[in-house]
Amino acid sequence: MLPAIRRLNRWRKGVDFELTHSIHGHDVPLPPRATWGLFHLRESLWPGLGTPLLALGLVGFAAPFVAARERRMPLTLIAIFAALWYAVHAATPLKPFPDFARYMLLLVPLLLILGASFIYELSARWDRRGILAAIVLVLAAVPALVMSVRINSPDVDPRGVVPAVVEASGARVIFDRYSDYQRSRRILGIQLRPTKHLADIVVTSNLAYDRFALDAAPGSMAAYYRGLSAKPHLDVSNGRPTMGYFNPVVRVVALDGSVDRLNKIAAAIRTAAPSLTVRLIEPPPQSK
Repeated sequence: MLPAIRRLNRWRKGVDFELTHSIHGHDVPLPPRATWGLFHLRESLWPGLGTPLLALGLVGFAAPFVAARERRMPLTLIAIFAALWYAVHAATPLKPFPDFARYMLLLVPLLLILGASFIYELSARWDRRGILAAIVLVLAAVPALVMSVRINSPDVDPRGVVPAVVEASGARVIFDRYSDYQRSRRILGIQLRPTKHLADIVVTSNLAYDRFALDAAPGSMAAYYRGLSAKPHLDVSNGRPTMGYFNPVVRVVALDGSVDRLNKIAAAIRTAAPSLTVRLIEPPPQSK
């Protein structure tokens, strides 16, 4: 028996929660007026597919207009569904960082079908049109494959090194979400915005602070993260592109402004994981 049938009340509460969530958004809601409806095109599909493959997929929306009569209806249905899927997710303010790109996964095979069909139909006058469509699709997919390999290839995760090094330094430290794998520690958030009186170090990552760099971000939290970035800090990364939860840039911020402490932490990180890139950033004196 389906769980929904056995616990209808719990199912109803879950549906109500998700509906409300989709209407009001996450901690940084992004309605269409803030993104012009281009958020997933710019932040999900373009980085995920690469320019050639995305361009081919978008051109593929013209496939129903050039297709033979027997293939026109199926391609039209695919194009309509793909357009509606994108429109619905562009309209909702729910675009939760850092893994918002997952909402566009369903579009990828549909765009590939449309793009390949467009090339196939245009080259219908040749006997080897299927081979041509396959070659074009493969060539367009190469940049996306290269990017995928760069993102997903195994490498040292800064979250597996930095937290232990910072804690071993003896500093009073508070960790932000997505900067550490330990769930038992107190994390920076709406109720906890530590100053130098409460902590020496804040460890955050671009999976968290990037969301508050957006124009639509809540003013107080955006101001707090701008304040963190204006203090001396280390940026630690493995050099690979950030995508979803992969390859974050971990930022170690000296709330007390101590560059000497950061230099010691940087040396310890380099010793523990020589492959990581560690950059010390000292803002101008007037920004401290």
